[in-house]
Amino acid sequence: MTRLVAILLLLGCVATAQEPEIRWTYKMPFPVRSMTISDQGVVLLGSDFGNYLHAVDVALGKFLWKKDLKGSIWSPAVTITDVAFLVPNASALICLKIETGEEVFWLGPEFPTVDRPPWQNKAPPAVTADNVWMVSLNGTLVKLDKTGKVMEQMELQGSNQTDQFWSRPALVGNALFVGSIRGKLHRIRTENMRRMETIELGSDVRSDVLGRNDRVYVATVNGMLRVFRVEAQSTVELWRLKFSTLPTQVAPAGRSPFVPVLQEERLYIASRTSAYCLEAGTGAILWKTVVPGGVCCPLALMKDKAVTVNNRGELISLALGDGRLTGRAQLGAVPTAGPLAWDQFVLVGFSNGLLEAVTPP
Repeated sequence: MTRLVAILLLLGCVATAQEPEIRWTYKMPFPVRSMTISDQGVVLLGSDFGNYLHAVDVALGKFLWKKDLKGSIWSPAVTITDVAFLVPNASALICLKIETGEEVFWLGPEFPTVDRPPWQNKAPPAVTADNVWMVSLNGTLVKLDKTGKVMEQMELQGSNQTDQFWSRPALVGNALFVGSIRGKLHRIRTENMRRMETIELGSDVRSDVLGRNDRVYVATVNGMLRVFRVEAQSTVELWRLKFSTLPTQVAPAGRSPFVPVLQEERLYIASRTSAYCLEAGTGAILWKTVVPGGVCCPLALMKDKAVTVNNRGELISLALGDGRLTGRAQLGAVPTAGPLAWDQFVLVGFSNGLLEAVTPP
Protein backbone atom coordinates (compact mmCIF):
# COMPACT_ATOMS: atom_id res chain seq x y z
CA MET A 1 0.00 0.00 0.00
CA THR A 2 2.82 2.37 0.92
CA ARG A 3 4.58 1.67 -2.39
CA LEU A 4 1.36 2.30 -4.35
CA VAL A 5 0.90 5.66 -2.63
CA ALA A 6 4.50 6.61 -3.46
CA ILE A 7 4.00 5.70 -7.12
CA LEU A 8 0.76 7.71 -7.29
CA LEU A 9 2.48 10.71 -5.70
CA LEU A 10 5.34 10.45 -8.22
CA LEU A 11 2.91 10.24 -11.14
CA GLY A 12 1.04 13.26 -9.79
CA CYS A 13 4.26 15.29 -9.62
CA VAL A 14 5.25 14.30 -13.17
CA ALA A 15 1.77 14.99 -14.56
CA THR A 16 1.83 18.57 -13.28
CA ALA A 17 4.37 20.96 -14.74
CA GLN A 18 6.41 22.71 -12.06
CA GLU A 19 7.74 26.25 -12.00
CA PRO A 20 11.22 26.23 -13.54
CA GLU A 21 14.28 27.00 -11.44
CA ILE A 22 15.93 29.82 -13.40
CA ARG A 23 19.58 30.46 -12.55
CA TRP A 24 20.02 33.56 -14.67
CA THR A 25 18.62 35.38 -17.70
CA TYR A 26 20.13 37.44 -20.49
CA LYS A 27 18.27 39.61 -22.99
CA MET A 28 19.28 40.38 -26.56
CA PRO A 29 17.23 42.64 -28.88
CA PHE A 30 16.41 39.97 -31.46
CA PRO A 31 15.04 36.41 -31.39
CA VAL A 32 17.57 33.82 -30.24
CA ARG A 33 17.94 31.48 -33.23
CA SER A 34 21.43 29.99 -32.93
CA MET A 35 23.42 29.05 -29.87
CA THR A 36 26.76 27.36 -29.16
CA ILE A 37 28.64 26.78 -25.90
CA SER A 38 32.43 26.69 -26.18
CA ASP A 39 34.69 24.50 -24.05
CA GLN A 40 35.77 27.64 -22.18
CA GLY A 41 32.19 28.25 -21.00
CA VAL A 42 31.19 31.02 -23.39
CA VAL A 43 27.80 30.88 -25.07
CA LEU A 44 27.63 32.49 -28.53
CA LEU A 45 24.16 33.75 -29.50
CA GLY A 46 22.95 34.72 -32.97
CA SER A 47 19.73 35.74 -34.66
CA ASP A 48 18.40 35.60 -38.21
CA PHE A 49 16.87 39.05 -37.55
CA GLY A 50 19.97 40.81 -36.24
CA ASN A 51 23.61 41.11 -37.29
CA TYR A 52 25.26 40.99 -33.86
CA LEU A 53 26.84 37.94 -32.30
CA HIS A 54 26.59 38.08 -28.50
CA ALA A 55 29.03 36.34 -26.15
CA VAL A 56 27.88 35.53 -22.61
CA ASP A 57 29.56 33.78 -19.67
CA VAL A 58 27.58 30.54 -19.39
CA ALA A 59 28.13 30.10 -15.65
CA LEU A 60 27.05 33.60 -14.62
CA GLY A 61 24.96 34.96 -17.52
CA LYS A 62 27.36 37.92 -17.72
CA PHE A 63 27.72 39.83 -21.02
CA LEU A 64 31.25 39.56 -22.45
CA TRP A 65 31.21 41.18 -25.90
CA LYS A 66 29.27 41.55 -29.12
CA LYS A 67 30.38 41.72 -32.75
CA ASP A 68 28.64 43.11 -35.82
CA LEU A 69 28.88 40.38 -38.49
CA LYS A 70 27.16 42.54 -41.17
CA GLY A 71 24.51 39.89 -41.79
CA SER A 72 21.95 37.76 -39.98
CA ILE A 73 23.24 34.65 -38.21
CA TRP A 74 21.28 31.57 -39.27
CA SER A 75 23.65 28.76 -38.24
CA PRO A 76 25.29 28.16 -34.85
CA ALA A 77 28.98 28.86 -34.43
CA VAL A 78 31.46 25.98 -34.58
CA THR A 79 34.13 26.26 -31.87
CA ILE A 80 37.51 24.58 -31.60
CA THR A 81 40.19 25.46 -29.01
CA ASP A 82 40.06 29.28 -28.70
CA VAL A 83 38.29 30.32 -31.94
CA ALA A 84 34.78 30.25 -33.40
CA PHE A 85 33.78 29.87 -37.07
CA LEU A 86 30.53 31.39 -38.39
CA VAL A 87 28.74 31.61 -41.75
CA PRO A 88 26.42 34.65 -41.45
CA ASN A 89 24.24 35.88 -44.27
CA ALA A 90 26.17 38.13 -46.71
CA SER A 91 29.55 36.68 -45.69
CA ALA A 92 31.19 33.36 -46.46
CA LEU A 93 33.21 32.51 -43.35
CA ILE A 94 34.27 34.48 -40.29
CA CYS A 95 36.75 33.33 -37.66
CA LEU A 96 36.76 35.11 -34.27
CA LYS A 97 38.63 34.71 -30.99
CA ILE A 98 36.17 33.39 -28.42
CA GLU A 99 37.64 35.34 -25.51
CA THR A 100 37.43 38.80 -27.09
CA GLY A 101 35.50 38.61 -30.40
CA GLU A 102 38.62 39.82 -32.22
CA GLU A 103 38.64 38.94 -35.91
CA VAL A 104 41.12 36.28 -37.03
CA PHE A 105 39.94 36.34 -40.66
CA TRP A 106 36.86 37.39 -42.61
CA LEU A 107 36.04 35.92 -46.03
CA GLY A 108 33.37 37.21 -48.35
CA PRO A 109 30.83 38.13 -49.39
CA GLU A 110 32.59 37.70 -52.78
CA PHE A 111 33.83 34.22 -52.03
CA PRO A 112 34.70 31.72 -53.36
CA THR A 113 35.68 32.77 -56.88
CA VAL A 114 33.74 30.63 -59.35
CA ASP A 115 32.26 31.01 -62.81
CA ARG A 116 28.81 31.63 -61.38
CA PRO A 117 27.82 34.19 -58.72
CA PRO A 118 28.68 33.21 -55.14
CA TRP A 119 25.82 32.00 -52.97
CA GLN A 120 25.08 32.23 -49.30
CA ASN A 121 26.22 29.66 -46.78
CA LYS A 122 23.75 28.03 -44.38
CA ALA A 123 25.65 24.92 -43.35
CA PRO A 124 28.02 25.29 -40.40
CA PRO A 125 31.58 24.34 -41.37
CA ALA A 126 33.35 21.12 -40.41
CA VAL A 127 36.55 21.98 -38.54
CA THR A 128 39.58 19.82 -37.73
CA ALA A 129 42.95 20.63 -36.18
CA ASP A 130 44.35 21.58 -39.61
CA ASN A 131 41.48 22.41 -41.96
CA VAL A 132 38.06 23.96 -42.36
CA TRP A 133 35.49 22.50 -44.76
CA MET A 134 32.53 24.59 -45.86
CA VAL A 135 29.74 24.04 -48.36
CA SER A 136 27.68 26.86 -49.84
CA LEU A 137 23.93 26.73 -50.26
CA ASN A 138 24.32 25.82 -53.94
CA GLY A 139 27.02 23.19 -53.40
CA THR A 140 30.42 24.84 -53.71
CA LEU A 141 32.63 22.81 -51.38
CA VAL A 142 35.81 24.54 -50.18
CA LYS A 143 38.78 23.25 -48.19
CA LEU A 144 40.71 25.93 -46.27
CA ASP A 145 43.62 25.98 -43.88
CA LYS A 146 43.22 27.47 -40.39
CA THR A 147 44.29 30.93 -41.64
CA GLY A 148 41.40 31.08 -44.13
CA LYS A 149 43.52 30.32 -47.21
CA VAL A 150 41.69 28.30 -49.87
CA MET A 151 43.43 24.99 -50.53
CA GLU A 152 40.95 23.39 -52.97
CA GLN A 153 37.33 23.64 -54.05
CA MET A 154 34.82 21.67 -56.10
CA GLU A 155 31.20 21.79 -57.25
CA LEU A 156 28.75 19.20 -55.91
CA GLN A 157 26.21 19.86 -58.64
CA GLY A 158 26.27 21.14 -62.20
CA SER A 159 24.70 24.19 -63.79
CA ASN A 160 21.18 22.87 -63.14
CA GLN A 161 21.17 23.96 -59.50
CA THR A 162 18.12 22.22 -58.07
CA ASP A 163 19.71 20.99 -54.83
CA GLN A 164 20.72 22.88 -51.68
CA PHE A 165 23.04 22.15 -48.78
CA TRP A 166 21.90 23.11 -45.28
CA SER A 167 23.61 20.66 -42.92
CA ARG A 168 27.09 20.52 -41.41
CA PRO A 169 29.34 17.93 -43.14
CA ALA A 170 31.05 15.14 -41.22
CA LEU A 171 34.61 13.83 -41.46
CA VAL A 172 35.41 10.13 -41.08
CA GLY A 173 39.04 9.27 -41.75
CA ASN A 174 39.93 10.56 -45.22
CA ALA A 175 36.29 10.96 -46.25
CA LEU A 176 33.98 13.97 -45.98
CA PHE A 177 30.22 13.34 -46.04
CA VAL A 178 27.92 16.13 -47.24
CA GLY A 179 24.11 15.84 -47.14
CA SER A 180 21.59 17.76 -49.25
CA ILE A 181 17.90 18.65 -49.04
CA ARG A 182 17.23 16.40 -52.05
CA GLY A 183 18.34 13.43 -50.04
CA LYS A 184 21.83 12.93 -51.43
CA LEU A 185 24.82 12.01 -49.28
CA HIS A 186 28.07 12.79 -51.10
CA ARG A 187 31.30 11.07 -50.08
CA ILE A 188 34.36 13.20 -50.93
CA ARG A 189 37.99 12.08 -50.69
CA THR A 190 39.69 14.76 -48.59
CA GLU A 191 43.19 14.46 -50.08
CA ASN A 192 42.24 15.36 -53.64
CA MET A 193 38.63 16.64 -53.37
CA ARG A 194 37.22 13.87 -55.57
CA ARG A 195 33.73 12.46 -55.26
CA MET A 196 33.89 8.76 -54.39
CA GLU A 197 30.15 8.02 -54.35
CA THR A 198 26.69 9.53 -53.92
CA ILE A 199 24.18 7.71 -51.73
CA GLU A 200 20.47 8.30 -52.37
CA LEU A 201 18.68 8.70 -49.04
CA GLY A 202 15.21 9.51 -50.35
CA SER A 203 14.51 12.50 -48.06
CA ASP A 204 15.94 15.86 -46.96
CA VAL A 205 19.06 16.10 -44.81
CA ARG A 206 18.71 19.24 -42.66
CA SER A 207 20.31 18.21 -39.37
CA ASP A 208 24.08 17.87 -39.15
CA VAL A 209 25.63 14.65 -40.41
CA LEU A 210 27.33 12.85 -37.51
CA GLY A 211 30.64 11.01 -37.94
CA ARG A 212 32.35 8.90 -35.28
CA ASN A 213 35.20 6.39 -35.70
CA ASP A 214 34.27 4.52 -38.91
CA ARG A 215 30.53 5.30 -38.72
CA VAL A 216 28.27 7.92 -40.31
CA TYR A 217 24.85 8.70 -38.81
CA VAL A 218 22.28 10.53 -40.94
CA ALA A 219 18.74 11.54 -39.91
CA THR A 220 16.34 12.67 -42.65
CA VAL A 221 13.22 14.78 -42.21
CA ASN A 222 10.88 11.89 -43.06
CA GLY A 223 11.88 10.31 -39.72
CA MET A 224 14.46 7.81 -40.96
CA LEU A 225 17.79 7.25 -39.21
CA ARG A 226 20.45 5.48 -41.29
CA VAL A 227 23.86 4.32 -40.13
CA PHE A 228 26.78 3.48 -42.44
CA ARG A 229 30.24 1.94 -42.01
CA VAL A 230 32.96 3.73 -43.96
CA GLU A 231 35.22 1.28 -45.79
CA ALA A 232 38.20 2.07 -47.99
CA GLN A 233 36.34 2.09 -51.31
CA SER A 234 32.67 2.08 -50.36
CA THR A 235 30.13 3.08 -47.73
CA VAL A 236 28.08 0.15 -46.37
CA GLU A 237 24.71 0.63 -44.69
CA LEU A 238 24.62 -1.20 -41.36
CA TRP A 239 21.07 -0.51 -40.21
CA ARG A 240 18.20 1.91 -40.47
CA LEU A 241 15.30 2.82 -38.22
CA LYS A 242 12.00 4.43 -39.16
CA PHE A 243 11.45 6.29 -35.90
CA SER A 244 8.67 8.62 -37.08
CA THR A 245 5.72 8.17 -39.43
CA LEU A 246 4.12 11.59 -38.86
CA PRO A 247 4.46 14.44 -41.39
CA THR A 248 7.65 16.40 -40.88
CA GLN A 249 7.49 19.75 -39.14
CA VAL A 250 10.62 21.78 -39.79
CA ALA A 251 11.77 24.34 -37.23
CA PRO A 252 11.23 28.07 -38.02
CA ALA A 253 14.82 28.55 -39.18
CA GLY A 254 14.52 25.55 -41.51
CA ARG A 255 16.42 22.97 -39.49
CA SER A 256 15.13 19.52 -38.61
CA PRO A 257 14.37 18.59 -34.98
CA PHE A 258 15.61 15.05 -35.74
CA VAL A 259 19.21 15.30 -34.50
CA PRO A 260 21.09 12.13 -33.47
CA VAL A 261 23.27 12.39 -30.35
CA LEU A 262 25.93 9.74 -29.68
CA GLN A 263 27.15 8.96 -26.17
CA GLU A 264 29.52 6.02 -25.82
CA GLU A 265 27.65 2.99 -27.24
CA ARG A 266 24.20 4.57 -27.15
CA LEU A 267 22.46 6.75 -29.71
CA TYR A 268 19.67 9.14 -28.71
CA ILE A 269 17.15 10.80 -31.03
CA ALA A 270 13.68 12.34 -30.81
CA SER A 271 10.79 12.22 -33.26
CA ARG A 272 7.80 14.56 -33.16
CA THR A 273 6.15 12.37 -30.52
CA SER A 274 8.79 10.31 -28.73
CA ALA A 275 12.36 10.06 -27.47
CA TYR A 276 14.47 7.01 -28.32
CA CYS A 277 17.59 5.37 -26.94
CA LEU A 278 19.23 2.94 -29.35
CA GLU A 279 22.15 0.56 -29.30
CA ALA A 280 24.57 2.36 -31.59
CA GLY A 281 26.02 -0.81 -33.11
CA THR A 282 22.76 -2.50 -34.09
CA GLY A 283 19.95 0.05 -33.88
CA ALA A 284 18.11 -2.04 -31.28
CA ILE A 285 15.68 0.11 -29.28
CA LEU A 286 16.75 0.13 -25.63
CA TRP A 287 13.89 2.40 -24.62
CA LYS A 288 11.23 4.58 -26.22
CA THR A 289 9.21 7.20 -24.35
CA VAL A 290 6.15 8.98 -25.69
CA VAL A 291 6.56 12.62 -24.64
CA PRO A 292 3.36 14.34 -23.44
CA GLY A 293 2.59 17.25 -25.76
CA GLY A 294 4.97 16.02 -28.46
CA VAL A 295 8.58 17.06 -29.15
CA CYS A 296 9.65 20.36 -30.72
CA CYS A 297 13.38 20.45 -29.89
CA PRO A 298 16.34 18.06 -30.18
CA LEU A 299 17.46 16.15 -27.10
CA ALA A 300 20.12 17.56 -24.78
CA LEU A 301 22.04 14.99 -22.74
CA MET A 302 23.15 15.54 -19.15
CA LYS A 303 24.83 13.21 -16.65
CA ASP A 304 21.70 11.26 -15.76
CA LYS A 305 18.93 12.65 -17.94
CA ALA A 306 17.83 13.60 -21.43
CA VAL A 307 16.08 16.96 -21.74
CA THR A 308 13.76 18.27 -24.44
CA VAL A 309 10.81 20.67 -24.82
CA ASN A 310 7.27 19.81 -25.86
CA ASN A 311 4.87 21.81 -28.02
CA ARG A 312 3.29 23.38 -24.91
CA GLY A 313 6.59 24.95 -23.89
CA GLU A 314 7.29 22.46 -21.10
CA LEU A 315 10.84 21.42 -20.30
CA ILE A 316 10.78 17.61 -20.13
CA SER A 317 13.29 15.44 -18.24
CA LEU A 318 13.73 11.72 -18.97
CA ALA A 319 15.93 9.30 -17.04
CA LEU A 320 18.91 8.48 -19.27
CA GLY A 321 19.02 4.86 -18.16
CA ASP A 322 15.44 3.76 -18.89
CA GLY A 323 13.61 6.78 -20.39
CA ARG A 324 11.24 7.33 -17.44
CA LEU A 325 9.56 10.74 -17.39
CA THR A 326 11.00 12.31 -14.24
CA GLY A 327 9.82 15.90 -14.40
CA ARG A 328 8.18 18.75 -16.31
CA ALA A 329 8.67 22.50 -15.91
CA GLN A 330 6.59 25.16 -17.68
CA LEU A 331 8.72 27.62 -19.64
CA GLY A 332 7.38 30.99 -20.73
CA ALA A 333 7.05 29.87 -24.37
CA VAL A 334 8.28 27.34 -26.92
CA PRO A 335 12.02 28.00 -27.39
CA THR A 336 13.55 29.05 -30.70
CA ALA A 337 16.99 27.70 -29.69
CA GLY A 338 18.17 24.96 -27.36
CA PRO A 339 18.06 23.28 -25.02
CA LEU A 340 21.84 23.07 -24.64
CA ALA A 341 23.29 21.38 -21.57
CA TRP A 342 26.02 22.84 -19.37
CA ASP A 343 26.95 21.45 -15.97
CA GLN A 344 23.66 21.05 -14.02
CA PHE A 345 21.44 23.29 -16.18
CA VAL A 346 20.32 23.87 -19.74
CA LEU A 347 20.12 27.02 -21.87
CA VAL A 348 16.96 27.86 -23.82
CA GLY A 349 16.44 30.91 -26.06
CA PHE A 350 13.17 32.51 -27.11
CA SER A 351 11.68 34.67 -29.87
CA ASN A 352 11.60 37.73 -27.58
CA GLY A 353 15.39 37.61 -27.28
CA LEU A 354 15.43 36.14 -23.78
CA LEU A 355 18.05 33.51 -22.86
CA GLU A 356 17.40 31.49 -19.70
CA ALA A 357 19.61 29.11 -17.75
CA VAL A 358 17.18 26.57 -16.28
CA THR A 359 17.73 23.66 -13.92
CA PRO A 360 15.78 20.72 -15.41
CA PRO A 361 13.08 19.25 -13.16
